[in-house]
Order: sequence, then C-alpha cells, then structure tokens
Amino acid sequence: MDCNGLCTVCPNKCKWDRHANTPYIFDYVTVKVKKTYSDMQKKYQEAAEQLLTQEQVIEKMVEELDDMIDDIEFVMNTVNECNERLSAIALRPNPWSMTEHIDLMIENEKRLKKDGFLERIHTLNAFRKKALIMSDTTRFTKEAQTAMRNVGVKKKRDTQGVLNRIDLGPVQDNIK
Repeated sequence: MDCNGLCTVCPNKCKWDRHANTPYIFDYVTVKVKKTYSDMQKKYQEAAEQLLTQEQVIEKMVEELDDMIDDIEFVMNTVNECNERLSAIALRPNPWSMTEHIDLMIENEKRLKKDGFLERIHTLNAFRKKALIMSDTTRFTKEAQTAMRNVGVKKKRDTQGVLNRIDLGPVQDNIK
C-alpha cells in the first residue's frame, strides 16, 4: 500500500479494502513465446476464411427470417384449424376473429411502447393482412362448399387432423 491507501501491486491501483480479504496474491510473470512467421500466417489465413462478409451475414439473416415467417405461418394455420374445430364443437362461439386478436396485439404494442415496438407493429400489420386473406379464403371455401353441397358434388377431404400430421415425438404418445 502506498501512503494514500492504494494498492501498489494490482494494475488498477485499487483501494486497500478491495484486496484486504482476498485469499490470493498477484504475481506477475513475464513469459517469452516464440512464434514463427508461418504459424502466424496460417492462423491469419484461417481467421480470414472464417470471417463472414456483410453480404453473407445479410443472406444468413434473410434465410433465418424466412424460416421464422414460415414457422409463424404454419402456426397461424394450425391455430386457424384448431379454432375452426373449437368453433364447431363449442357451446358458445368465439366472438373475435384472428384479425381482431391481431388488432388487440397492435393496440397493446402501441400502448406499451417497449423497445422495438415499431418493428413488431409492422410485422403484426403484415400478419393482419395475411389473416384478412385467410379469413377471405375461409369464407370463400365455406361458400364454395355450400354451393357444391347444393349442387350435390362431394369432395374427398383428408380426414387426418393437424395434430396427427405433426411429428411430436414422445409428446404425441401422451396425447393419444
């Protein structure tokens, strides 16, 4: 310790009470390492090969974003199918559609204004547009089925449910 109570051993010149109760002592040892030029060049070349360019990083991020969008669309379709099944067997119908749920999520994001809320609102608006398209196609499909039933044409449908098409692994055994 010097006269001001600062440590003379550690590089940060801490106050005396920072090291007073530590069970170790700082010992500095100078180690000489010999490196050859070829080793350093090889290490540099390996690092340069592994370094991603900005274009590669952007491409990778776009691929990940596409995968996430595909996953979200799959989940939205699954939720839509489950909602249709629930509405078919429900005692009380669900008063809100998918677009109304998304509108509520957008309002919630606008109200809370957490970090990145503008991007989330933009994404939710994109999903709202897709949900509107899905609701239009659902309505069209129902009207087409009604028209086909009135004409007397029946179409074979895949009766396998959405949960049976998804490979859930060990969880699937518990569902059955």
